[in-house]
Amino acid sequence: MPAPNRYGLPAFYALHAWIWKNNPSGALYAWNPHVTCDGS
Repeated sequence: MPAPNRYGLPAFYALHAWIWKNNPSGALYAWNPHVTCDGS
């Protein structure tokens, strides 16, 4: 049995898709270097 994840849910997959902001790393890459959390 696999270790539980941080959500306490059965195993699952998540997909990030950058469809409203261009991501130079690729549309499906998890992190976008052009996006920050500072609100700008």
